[in-house]
Amino acid sequence: MRTNKKPIKNKNRSWDEPVNAWVIPTRFATVIVAVLLCLVVHAVLQHSCRALNQEIARMEADQRVLADELKKERARWGQMKAPASLSRALNRHGIAMQHPAPSQMVHVNPIAPMPGARHIDPDRPTYAAR
Repeated sequence: MRTNKKPIKNKNRSWDEPVNAWVIPTRFATVIVAVLLCLVVHAVLQHSCRALNQEIARMEADQRVLADELKKERARWGQMKAPASLSRALNRHGIAMQHPAPSQMVHVNPIAPMPGARHIDPDRPTYAAR
């Protein structure tokens, strides 16, 4: 048998030499690459979702701790605002002070005026306006 091969003009460009390679169909190779790409994308997304889930759990734990601290501080503040606690604090600092009488209290824009308390007359000029 005789083959019609062109003579090689340049040895560096010998395109007709046989190549030893594993040949698979292009479609099959494309499917394999697409599946591998999908697996890599899935792994990356799963890793990032787990990281976000851990961060959310940590932030929720911090939020619970802060809510507990807020409850404690509100209770402490309410206890400090009690009249007995205010009197003890005034005595501890050496301040001779008593709670004001109702006639000494001034309510600005009262919602419900208290009996015996003074109110600012809106028609009368204040000290700052004189």
